[in-house]
Amino acid sequence: MVGVRDIQLENEFKVTGDVQVNPPTTPPTFTTVTRTYESEPEATDTIIMLRPSIQITENWRFNPTMSYAVDGDSEDHYELSPQFQYQFSDYFALRIGYRSLSYDIGKATRAATTTAASTATSAA
Repeated sequence: MVGVRDIQLENEFKVTGDVQVNPPTTPPTFTTVTRTYESEPEATDTIIMLRPSIQITENWRFNPTMSYAVDGDSEDHYELSPQFQYQFSDYFALRIGYRSLSYDIGKATRAATTTAASTATSAA
């Protein structure tokens, strides 16, 4: 499978601290300073995806999903998502799995490295 994946991230990092504003005297005077750093990296990548469905028993299947970005904005991007599927009937199945998604968006002023992992359960 070949496709396109678009990701938009919104990051905010806030630092708050007390800073002494006058030379060391008795008593010292402090003020609270807050600095906020924001970035909104965005990437659109062409991906190649492999999504086999391997039958284990009559009702159980193993569905590993693997994708990798071959071209686009990110410097490195991949996804791994193994899932086990139990087929209750012709129309109903339960999937249990894990997903790991990694992006490295290395633009000079908007750099971000993101790795997310989660468990997934779905019924269809």
